[in-house]
Parts: sequence; structure tokens; C-alpha cells
Amino acid sequence: MDRGSYFILETIDQEHYNHITTFYYHRLAQSPDLFTGEAVPMTTNVQGGFGIFSSAAKTIVKMD
Repeated sequence: MDRGSYFILETIDQEHYNHITTFYYHRLAQSPDLFTGEAVPMTTNVQGGFGIFSSAAKTIVKMD
């Protein structure tokens, strides 16, 4: 990308949003050390597994 100002719009689905939000609370609970604090169960929509299956789209517009 060129140097300059850009407007970035990203659209995510509900599963992606839930995962990001849960991950934020997980990291917040682990501060300042990785192995301290309460464990936060992570969201998943994969049967028999971990993680998420989701979609996202990004639009980047250069500002003049």
C-alpha cells in the first residue's frame, strides 16, 4: 500500500465477533502474566474440535 490515509471497513459474521470478544476477555483475564487469572472458555462452532469457521470481508479506500 502507498503511504497516505486510508478508510478501512471490515465486515465480520456473528461467529467471528463472538470469538474476538471472547478472546479479548481471555487476554484481559490473563494480564499481566499469561498463566494467571481466571480461565475463560473460548467459543467454538466446530463440532468435535476447537476454533471457529467464519467469514470476513474488507474494503480499503484511499483518502485524497
